[in-house]
Amino acid sequence: MKKFAMMYVFAAVAALFCNDASGADGEGGGSGWKTFTVSGKTIQRAVAPKMPPVIDAYNRRFNDKPDLAAGTVTVRFSLDGDGRVYSAEVTESTVRDEEFENTVVEIVKEWVFTKKDGLGGLSEFVYTFTFQQREVRGK
Repeated sequence: MKKFAMMYVFAAVAALFCNDASGADGEGGGSGWKTFTVSGKTIQRAVAPKMPPVIDAYNRRFNDKPDLAAGTVTVRFSLDGDGRVYSAEVTESTVRDEEFENTVVEIVKEWVFTKKDGLGGLSEFVYTFTFQQREVRGK
C-alpha cells in the first residue's frame, strides 16, 4: 500500500519587518519600519502546529492528481498587529499545480500567531514548504 506524505522545511525568512511604534526611521527611508531577524527555529516552532491542513491538502490533491510533482512552494505572508495573516502569495513553486498552490495560500491566510510564538506585530515572512512523495508500507 502506498501512502504519500508532505515534508516541510524552513528555507528562508527574508526579513521580519516590524513597524516601530515610536516612528523612528528604519529600513525604507523614514517609513517607521525596521528590519529584524527571526531564527529559522522560531519560525519552525510557530508553523509546525499549523502544518496538518497543508499535509492533508497535499495528500488530497495527490489522490486527485497522481502525477502531482514533489517539490517546493514558497509563500510570502504578512501579519497584522494581532498576528493574523492578512496577505499571502506564492512567490515560487516547483510543484507547478495552481490549484494546490492556491489551496496552500488559503490555508496560510487562516493562520494566527501570538507573541508566545515569537512572531507578533506587523511583520512579513517568506516560508518554503517542501513536498516529498514517501512510500509507507502497510500490512
